[in-house]
Amino acid sequence: MMAGDGSEALQMLGESSDIALVVTDFLMSEMDGDELCRAIELLHPHLKVIVVSGSSPGQLDSFREIPVVFSVLEKPVQRLDFLSTVYTALETR
Repeated sequence: MMAGDGSEALQMLGESSDIALVVTDFLMSEMDGDELCRAIELLHPHLKVIVVSGSSPGQLDSFREIPVVFSVLEKPVQRLDFLSTVYTALETR
């Protein structure tokens, strides 16, 4: 599944119990990645989130404090690193 923005992602999460992992960008319209992760923490604390961003590392520090955030990957992300992170996140549910 793919959402156009954070608000749509939250709506989709509310409508489906089949989602185990969310991959999000930091910068999005309507609701940024930080807001989305904090909303997921409140509404769906069983989920894991991988944040992918091209922002500077200092801007991403706040994500590491959110319990649902499994990993923060900085762009450009190598395919193998991304797939390994997704696999590990799903294996440690």
